[in-house]
Amino acid sequence: MPAHAFPAAASRETGRLPQRDFDLGRGWGFPPSGGPPAPVTAVLVARGEDEESWLRVGQALQRILLRATTQWVFARLQTQPLQSASVRAQIHCSLTPAGIPQILLELGVVRTSRPTGRRPAGDVTIEG
Repeated sequence: MPAHAFPAAASRETGRLPQRDFDLGRGWGFPPSGGPPAPVTAVLVARGEDEESWLRVGQALQRILLRATTQWVFARLQTQPLQSASVRAQIHCSLTPAGIPQILLELGVVRTSRPTGRRPAGDVTIEG
């Protein structure tokens, strides 16, 4: 990933989820000053752990993503942290109103971006 495609320093603010550190602390990347506001993290919750609850969360996610794109808000979906029982329990206990966490969304505004290089399709596909 080229340095112009990620911020120079990952967010380490107290009370916020840690952000991916693409430069591994080397200070590469674009300077954070003058850029868009820091992303926020949202939690989608369900009333239960049944198929109807999962369907409703999926519908809510669809509406959020469609609305967000109209405002140039982009989302990074995170489900891996919720696979840890202790993390899931910690998030569940801190929610008001209570609910069962299903997905974490990191939402951020982007007005401009620079394209990043892509590998040719033949490099990433297997012909059968």
